[in-house]
Amino acid sequence: NLDKYVIFFHATSKINKKYTNKSWATLADYLVKGHDFKIILPYGNDGEKSDSLAIKKIADSDKIVVFDKVLNYFELKNLISNSEFI
Repeated sequence: NLDKYVIFFHATSKINKKYTNKSWATLADYLVKGHDFKIILPYGNDGEKSDSLAIKKIADSDKIVVFDKVLNYFELKNLISNSEFI
C-alpha cells in the first residue's frame, strides 16, 4: 500500500539539467515530513538506480521507495495515474 505518494522522475538526458541528489533528498524530506507523502523513485538503468538509492540514503526515510526492478510502461502508467503529483 503506497497511500498518498509523489513520483520523482529525477533522471535527465542532459547533465546540465540534472538536480543534485542532495536537492532531491531535501525536497523528499520536505514532502515526507511536512505533508506525509511517500516518495517513489523510479529508474531505468543502473546509473539511475544508483541515484535513486543515494537520494533515499541522504533523505534517510522509510517513506522513500526504490523498487527492486525497472518498472515496465504499464506499471509506470498505473503509478502515475494514482500519484498525487509528479
